[in-house]
Parts: sequence; C-alpha cells; structure tokens
Amino acid sequence: MPSQPLRSAHAARLPSVRAARLFTLTPLALCLAQAAMAQQGSAPTADPATVAPQLQEVRINASTEKDMGFAPVEAQTASKAPMRRLETPLSVSVVTREQMESRQITNVQQALQTVAGVSPVNFGRRGFDDLNIRGFRSTESILVDGLVQSPGMWAKLQPYGYERFEVLKGSASVLYGQVQPGGIVNAVSKRPKKEAINEVGVEVGSFGQRTLQADINRPLSESGKTALRINAQVSNVDDPTQFVYRKDRWFAPSLSIDLGAQTDLVLFATYSQSEWMRQQGITPYGTVLPNRNGTLSRTMFTGDPSFGVYDVESTTVGYALEHRLSDAMTFRQNVRYETEKGTGNFVSNQALQANQRLQNRQASRQYMDYDLLATDTSLLSRFEALGVKHQLVTGLDVRSGTSLLASRTCRIGALDLFAPVYGMQATCPEALTSDAPSKLTVAGLYAQDQIKFGQGWTALVGLRRDWSTN
Repeated sequence: MPSQPLRSAHAARLPSVRAARLFTLTPLALCLAQAAMAQQGSAPTADPATVAPQLQEVRINASTEKDMGFAPVEAQTASKAPMRRLETPLSVSVVTREQMESRQITNVQQALQTVAGVSPVNFGRRGFDDLNIRGFRSTESILVDGLVQSPGMWAKLQPYGYERFEVLKGSASVLYGQVQPGGIVNAVSKRPKKEAINEVGVEVGSFGQRTLQADINRPLSESGKTALRINAQVSNVDDPTQFVYRKDRWFAPSLSIDLGAQTDLVLFATYSQSEWMRQQGITPYGTVLPNRNGTLSRTMFTGDPSFGVYDVESTTVGYALEHRLSDAMTFRQNVRYETEKGTGNFVSNQALQANQRLQNRQASRQYMDYDLLATDTSLLSRFEALGVKHQLVTGLDVRSGTSLLASRTCRIGALDLFAPVYGMQATCPEALTSDAPSKLTVAGLYAQDQIKFGQGWTALVGLRRDWSTN
C-alpha cells in the first residue's frame, strides 16, 4: 500500500528532528542564562548623560456607535427598542453602512447577499426588491423605519439613503402584524446629525453604470439638535441583456427640531422616480440545454422595446417623535404617508414552440395607484419586579390605504430567437382585463416584554390583537 511507506518514513525522521531541535535550543538557553547572571553580578552604573530621553505619555480616545461598524452590538427590529444581539432570542442580522460601502453595493439584493437564510433575486431583474427569507417570499415584508410599506411592491429602495438593513428571521407578526412567516427586512433611514457632513460622490461601473450622489448635513443650532440633512442620488445603468436599462431619480430631505433635551422630532420626506425596461429571461433551450437550431446568445432580449417601459413615481412624508417621560419610560410615535403611481409595460415569455425556434409571448399593460397612511404609537418601559428585569413595549399601529392595480392583457407575435425582429404591433383590448380597486384598514394592539432572569437568561413574551376591514 502506498500510504504505509509514507508513515514509516515519517516515523523514522521524527526522532532525528526532535534531537536536532534540542541540540539547537540548549546552547542558546545556556548563553542567555549566563548573560543574565553576568549582567546581574556586574551591572555598570549608567551615565546620566547617556540615558535615553523619556517619551511623554500619549492617550488616544475613541468611541463607536453601537449600531455601526462591521459587527454592530445592538439591533432594534426584534423588539422595537435597542436590544443587544447576544441577548436577543431571535435571529437578527444587520448590514451596516460600513459594510455596504466596503462592498460597493448598489441595491437591496446585493446588500443582503451575505445574510444567511436570505435568497435575493428570485424573479430575474424585473425592477423590484425581490427576495426570499427562509424559503418564503418576503418581497412585501420590507419595512422602512419600522412601518409597513404600501401593498404595491413597485418601488425600489435606494441603499444610499439608509444607515443599515436589519433582517429579522422567523415570526415577526406580534410587533408588525401581517407579514410573511420567513421574516422581515427593516430599512433604517439616514437622519440629521449634530456634526456637519459634506459628501458628494460619482460612481462609474460596469454595464454603463453612472451615479451621482450627495449627502449633506448642516446643524442649524448651537446644540446641533436642529439640523437639516439632504440625501440625493441620480443613477443610470444598462444591463447585460440587450435593450434593458434603468434610470433612478431620488431625493430625501429630513429636518430635526430642537424641542428640549427630552424630546426628539424629525420631519422627513422622499421623492423617487424610476424608469426601466423589465428583463424577462430567456429559454433554457439553446443556453443551458441543447437546441436543434444552435446556441442562443445569453444577452438576447425576448421582449419588445417598442412596447414600452415601467415608469413609477412615489412620494412619502412623515415624522418620527420620541419623548422621554422619565429615565425608565419613553413615548414614541412614527407617522408616514406615501403615494405610488405609475404604469408598467412588459412582454413575458410563454411556451417555446416545438421547432425550438419561435418563442410565444404575451404583452401586458399595468396601471397602479397606491396610497397608505401608517402610524405606530408605542410606550417603552424599563423596570424591575421580583428580581427580574423587564423591557416592555406596548403600542397601537394603524394603517389605512387604497390600492388600484389594473391591467390589459395584449397579444403579440412570436419572436424568432435565431433571427429576432423587434417592433411588432401588439393588440390590446379596450376594456381592462383586470380591475380590482380596494381599501384596507388595519389596527393592531400589541405588547412585548423582554425579560432577563437568572444567569444570562432572556425571554421574549408578546401578544397582539388585530382588527381589519377590506
């Protein structure tokens, strides 16, 4: 057997190696010991003129925020209050601003690629923030500052405007109501700071990416509590697929107002306008599977650029209020009103014909109009009872909004994959194929208590009651 000689040779060499090490180290140890004894026995008196000068003591003071850096200590999504991640009996992952900048991410999917249990980009590049958490589609469970967004998922968050993304995996309905069981993503927005910020950046990347962005913060009072912060971004980018592109225009001002040492008030607004061509994928026959007609280019666009694009506009306005009633009790209220409207035109793939050359397609025109008023009012209390520490959050969240998603299903000719011709005329009916306007009002009363007891034990206990009208 070939492995036996290797073991024998190693065993034969091992004693000689040990002996060599002992022979080498022993004289060195003896010399060091003799030198130390000689120095102790006859150490000459040092000349004051030759004594090296004493260096002055230098102290460096530094501080870090608990929710920043590559390993943040705290997260607040699991309990709507700051909580040490090591003491949170839930799985919470945090992607901070430092992580996003070091990886040069440009969208939410890229930001969450390194989060365990999150699978981004499951529906191609259709222009939305698509992701799965623990196998469940969680596209509709992306919150902003703890508030649920409108039921329309057409908007795409701009990571440049957020300090961090917190991913809470598993059940989160006690605090947030009707969300997906896989988990939620909470985007925490940039807010005014006490120090001045002057940041202007230009990014140039692959596939024609061109981005201009700015982050400006100005304190407006001596204390710095009154401050104005403006974030803005303009971005154009192409795609590996022909004819596919995206244009984003995004603007987000926020203003903090000094109402005293115990009160924090931030007014905020955002505006975004996006235009993009939806990427619909390509047949596997001729790319990853054989096709009798040959090999297809993976950059081929199977839609039709003449049919139209997506054009969506959204606005939000609101405030975040926090008032400390005492050292152990804090009142908080978040309010946001948002609107979202636009049109979407795309051509989707149907079955590939038997000749494996002609790709059947279907065209769709979508019309969307959403608005949502969301509020969350809560009381945070910290106290001890019977030797047990409590952090209790009680609150009421209410949201009411209307939604309209109408569409027309159109007919369009099949595309010859090996000799594509674009500009085909689509036939659309005069009447809407689907039209389902709705109004939804939801109110939820909740309470959750973080209990610390014993030697390092932590428990979360919560209750929620919902009322809804559709």
